[in-house]
Amino acid sequence: TLFGLMALVFASNAMAAAPPANWAYPGSYAVVQEDCLTVLYSGDYLPDDHLTSSGTGTGECDWYGDIDGANNGWEDYGDIIERPAASGGGTYYPRIDIERVQIGADDNWFYFAIDVVGTGMSDFFNYEIDTDGDDRGDYYVVVKSPKDLGNGWSQKDVMVWSDENESVGGTYPLRAEGTGSSQDGYENEFWKEGNSTYPDGVWARVNPSNATVVELAVQYSLLGNPQVVALRGWAQKGSQDNKAFYYHDYRNAAQHGSPYPNNTNYPTANVYEVDNSGEVGKWPE
Repeated sequence: TLFGLMALVFASNAMAAAPPANWAYPGSYAVVQEDCLTVLYSGDYLPDDHLTSSGTGTGECDWYGDIDGANNGWEDYGDIIERPAASGGGTYYPRIDIERVQIGADDNWFYFAIDVVGTGMSDFFNYEIDTDGDDRGDYYVVVKSPKDLGNGWSQKDVMVWSDENESVGGTYPLRAEGTGSSQDGYENEFWKEGNSTYPDGVWARVNPSNATVVELAVQYSLLGNPQVVALRGWAQKGSQDNKAFYYHDYRNAAQHGSPYPNNTNYPTANVYEVDNSGEVGKWPE
């Protein structure tokens, strides 16, 4: 199981001041990962291309269900979050409900896209980037209130954190570990709005032709010129604690709650208004 989307790079590392304005969505992206888990909190399920109206999954997207005989689904076991609604199953927020994430690259840049259901994104869009293939994020990029960026590439309210001691995700980076996890998250902020060794290293925008897509461009050199990158995307109403990152690793099951109505820990009283893109995706196969 992989951390997220993965892309192999066959490109040079020439420097560039800003990404090209004509980078096209979705045609320029080589890797696509659908967010297959689409639980809603009223006890119903939001169908998409991968789920039936009853919430039963199909094929590789079968992440819903009673997987242990105790009414636990994948959202109870892994570092997967599907809670784009208010506490306890309240108001649903399409603007933080991730549909898919994508990766692309050209001669100078990695491109990462998060596509959500709704528009008007006044929230936090976060990109975890793994550069060494160990299922742990190495960099964490925060884009605050993408709707304020406009359709041109901008560095406004864009920040980059790194995990220098490889502790993100605890002992098992893709599994829920509860209150016993030991980690300090992304502890080092080294880039903010261009104020760093790499002043042109990171840019973000809302795609000019699709108002539900938030795109991130990162220079190869800022990430250490990796040959492979993987992505997990996040969208949420509030900011995410960069030092206490994975919600499943700091709460027991009762504290974390569950989006599954038949689970004894339902509803989602303490962890809500957040979605991530899950944990599977690879290119090349």
